[in-house]
Amino acid sequence: MREVIIGVRGTLSASGAEDIDLLVHSHNIGNPSPCHVFENTVYRGMIGGSIASLDQIFDLRASKHEGFAVTQRNYYFTTIVPKPEELERT
Repeated sequence: MREVIIGVRGTLSASGAEDIDLLVHSHNIGNPSPCHVFENTVYRGMIGGSIASLDQIFDLRASKHEGFAVTQRNYYFTTIVPKPEELERT
């Protein structure tokens, strides 16, 4: 069994502005690509391609909000149980 990150959720804050709730989650468990992006519960689309991690997309999306900083970051995990044939290979 292994734990994998399936989502990154955080808060972006700036002085004098309302906080932004940012959520990035994987479309396929165990793979960061493609992933879905939500800002303040509004769906902003799916991002695919060469994604190293959900953190990479979270940071990229956060950087699009000039003057905002990440003030909180949380992770959602799930456990993947290997298939019997995968256990035989180890």
